Amino acid sequence: MKENIVATKDKNIRPILHFRPLFFFFLLLLAGVIFVRRAFVGDVLYIILTISIFVISLLFAIHKRSAFVFLFCAFAFVLGGGIYCLSIISYNNQPNFATTVSVVGRVKDDIAYYDNKTCVTLDNVKIDGKGVSNIYLSISGDVEDLKTGDVLVFETKPIKEPLFNLGSFRNNYVREGVVYSASVNISKVKIVEGNLKFDESIRKAIKDTLFSAMSEENAYVAYAVLTGEKPGIESDIYNNYKQSGMLHILTVSGLHVGVFASCIAFILKKIKAKRWLNFLITAVILIFYCFVCGFAPSVVRATVMSLVLVLSVLSGKEYDFLSSIGLAGIVLLFINPLYAFDAGFLMSFFCVIFIALLHKPFTRLLSKFLPNKISQLLAMTLCTMIGTLPFLASFYGNFNFLSIFANLFAVPFFSFVFIVFLAVTIISLILPFMNFLLVLIDGGFYVLNFIAGFYSNNFLSIPLSPLYEPISFVIFLLSLCISDFVMLKGKVKVIITSALICVLCVCSVLSLVPNRNRESEVYYLNSYSTSIYLKSKSGDSMIIDLENKMSKSNFFDFVRYKDIGCHLSFSAPNEKYEDFLRNRGAKSSLYFEKTQEDFGKGITREGKTNKKYSYNSFEYCFYENEGNYLGVEVNFDNLSIFFAKSHNLSYNDIVKLKTSIEKVDLLFANTNLQYLSAIKCEKSFAVFENKKTNYSYSGFGDMKITKNEIITVRSIG
Repeated sequence: MKENIVATKDKNIRPILHFRPLFFFFLLLLAGVIFVRRAFVGDVLYIILTISIFVISLLFAIHKRSAFVFLFCAFAFVLGGGIYCLSIISYNNQPNFATTVSVVGRVKDDIAYYDNKTCVTLDNVKIDGKGVSNIYLSISGDVEDLKTGDVLVFETKPIKEPLFNLGSFRNNYVREGVVYSASVNISKVKIVEGNLKFDESIRKAIKDTLFSAMSEENAYVAYAVLTGEKPGIESDIYNNYKQSGMLHILTVSGLHVGVFASCIAFILKKIKAKRWLNFLITAVILIFYCFVCGFAPSVVRATVMSLVLVLSVLSGKEYDFLSSIGLAGIVLLFINPLYAFDAGFLMSFFCVIFIALLHKPFTRLLSKFLPNKISQLLAMTLCTMIGTLPFLASFYGNFNFLSIFANLFAVPFFSFVFIVFLAVTIISLILPFMNFLLVLIDGGFYVLNFIAGFYSNNFLSIPLSPLYEPISFVIFLLSLCISDFVMLKGKVKVIITSALICVLCVCSVLSLVPNRNRESEVYYLNSYSTSIYLKSKSGDSMIIDLENKMSKSNFFDFVRYKDIGCHLSFSAPNEKYEDFLRNRGAKSSLYFEKTQEDFGKGITREGKTNKKYSYNSFEYCFYENEGNYLGVEVNFDNLSIFFAKSHNLSYNDIVKLKTSIEKVDLLFANTNLQYLSAIKCEKSFAVFENKKTNYSYSGFGDMKITKNEIITVRSIG
């Protein structure tokens, strides 16, 4: 009798969570990939979070009196770590090249033209006759008539680019398969006419059709809307879309695929296609569209979810939003686990995840004050904003509150324009004489451009710094708790929600506390030019950027240093760079061309001819010879550094350095190895890998160097 009562009670126990195996398997798989990566570089926070996940799953398993939950979580998490390791092994197996080699490669269809160079991606690459991964090539000189499909033959020294730098991931590895970068002058390149691949032929046909009837500026925008390829869009137009929060319109995503799938479903319903023929036709068309778009993660995600929706409708079963998200994520992570670090992948998925979690609660709340249709649209915008906020902070730097209103107008209008645009483009491709219809689409894009420009005003824009990782984690838990998928009683839900809000506030306060350094630190950075950032034991800081091209705000966000104490360069910084320095709180800026009387705040000078200066903990000296700037020597915390301004050294330059500098601890030779014969050093660094220097940017990426008897170097990120 007692046993029956217990069984009855167990049956009446209300589950805490609407468990979705596919969705949670995806989240744990994703966590496994990311957390194992962070654990490998010694990130204590992620190690703690990893342990926390296992403890929570174990407690939940004990509560449910079943080992399934714990085994499920452990398997998915470990599997994620395993596939990450396999993907890294695949990357590491790509060879390094220490000398100039012979390269043969085919030009892909993402040719980008700049003022003084042309950048292309090469596939089908062979180096000294052996096949390797793709190369991103920068071609200097006057490049004419370079076409997609052309085969380039040249000699260069390819650099194997690191995957991770300063916490950011090099996205072109997963999107384009690019492992190497290289540069060459057009005069040293032999160009052989080649052939287009099938997908390139389709994209070329689309582009030619659009340009045949639309204005050039709108044709580029329209081409981006259809294929996701954005090169060619005028910078002003692109920035308007970006600043107004409408950039997703130019990136093929769920909005585009959803509208496309709806059009297909409408047509098939009208012609009364049979059930499985309906699914087959939809699948073929959407997969073909993925193929045209280069299988971009956002397109694949939306396609999988659309096909699951079609399949559920045809089979008479209820469509489960979270399960379809999970299935799409699992498929993509198994295709390439490194998608877990791709900004587009993460924004695409967490945007729809937060829509699934919060759209209904937000709609219910807003419906108390607003009409239902407006409530639904505004709730969608708010969910998207919350879901993408961590990635906006990390990758885009600011948030414009006007984007909420911009999307309220733009999304419905774009949905209508896109339907007509698809139909007219297909008709024009089949019947070229009908391309005059594209003039109507041209007007639609003028309206979209106007909306983007109107809401691009940044007076309601706020700068963002990358969110402290626990903040993003707590935001997700808070959203999950608020959602209908957590089935707690009202009071319990309020208590847990309040507790999570308190934790969120604590994490936010902790994120404002800057890192404290207990040792001398030197960071060797490479952006547009090489730079070094110095931090003394006393907390003083200095950045040396001899070309005034360093703009790695992500570096300061990554190390959580808020300030630049003193800035050194050979020439005056431009306006953009001055803004960067000002925003980072630079207290002093000294460049070699300054007049003798004009020095930065807190900077003192010793002597009239040797140009030795000091700033708090730092002592430094600029070196020149016969009007040539040679570099700067810095001494602090018993550590001596020479940072070279790379150019060819004359005999007199070398003599000048040899007689002026006895020895340094660290020599940053950058691209000129002549400095190695001019200056004695304990450790040497250069941009390119070679046998003469101890370390290279191309081999290690951006580096942190500390001196504790032994100098250690590690790639940051």
